[in-house]
Amino acid sequence: MEELLYSDLNGKYFLLDYSPSHSEIVIRRINKSDSNNIFNIDLFFKSVDNMNIATKLSGINIYKVARNNDLDLMSNHYERKEIYKIVDSVGNIGFVDAGVFVVFHNKLDLLTTSLGDFTWSNENVEVFSNVIN
Repeated sequence: MEELLYSDLNGKYFLLDYSPSHSEIVIRRINKSDSNNIFNIDLFFKSVDNMNIATKLSGINIYKVARNNDLDLMSNHYERKEIYKIVDSVGNIGFVDAGVFVVFHNKLDLLTTSLGDFTWSNENVEVFSNVIN
């Protein structure tokens, strides 16, 4: 069973940052316009145990899927029954084994990370979140 959590097939995304000490990653889309407001879309993953994703993505769909035991690269240290599947518009498929997925909007400069103290600040607006146990 696949549950679509996020979809944007027109945007250009890139892996912006990874924090091994806090097990977090951020994938960013820049310059999304909404009623003349320009902002970034940050796709934030927390409690990351494993990942296998492209560093640049043309469009993106993020699904919550049942863990498939055929995925050799995905150890299961946390005994999660589900993982996040990432598919771009050209057919690249990747996976992020994480406990939390959050979509944030912010107005940071292109290469300024949203990890660290900024993540849960008022300037980083949470739009959607999902937790895998």
